[in-house]
Amino acid sequence: YFQQNYGQPLSRWEIADAIDVSEDYLSRVFRQELDISPWDYLTRYRIVQAMEQLRHTADDITTVARRVGFRDPAYFSRVFRKVTGQSPTAYRERSD
Repeated sequence: YFQQNYGQPLSRWEIADAIDVSEDYLSRVFRQELDISPWDYLTRYRIVQAMEQLRHTADDITTVARRVGFRDPAYFSRVFRKVTGQSPTAYRERSD
């Protein structure tokens, strides 16, 4: 479900409903299996997708951010830096 819908705004109840489990069960299973919350997983997945797009497209940062599910490009840049240790621009320049 995450892989198919990561570019859309998602809520915990929507994800739980889509896979027919309770919200608490969803969170508990993620913690047990991956040692992270569903939101941390989604954020990391979105950043990985952004990294791919930054490497393989010439789209601007705002377009990439929106395509992977971040509505605020400044927030996307902060999260990207937190996860990767560098800004989206620096990542793109080093990937060329």
